[in-house]
Amino acid sequence: MEQFLYYTKLFDIYKNLLNENEKNVFAYYFEENYSLQEIADIEGVSKARIGAIVKTLEQKLDSFEEKLNILKKYDAIRQVTDDTILRTKIENIIAE
Repeated sequence: MEQFLYYTKLFDIYKNLLNENEKNVFAYYFEENYSLQEIADIEGVSKARIGAIVKTLEQKLDSFEEKLNILKKYDAIRQVTDDTILRTKIENIIAE
């Protein structure tokens, strides 16, 4: 469950760097909690192909975060301020 939350946070940050197929597979797997087989049936490909796409998505999101550290910055902001309005404004600036 913690892994799903982590990748959902990364997806929210980096989704614009993914193609439409990757976004769809991410939504099915991480947000809708579909099995690999269910996604394969929807997409008309093999379960192994969907598994490979999910693995690639995780690697891409990890790579984006490793290079840009945006989630790390968000987490640091959350730790240093209790002021929700200020925190939101700072997070929006970073996200731009």
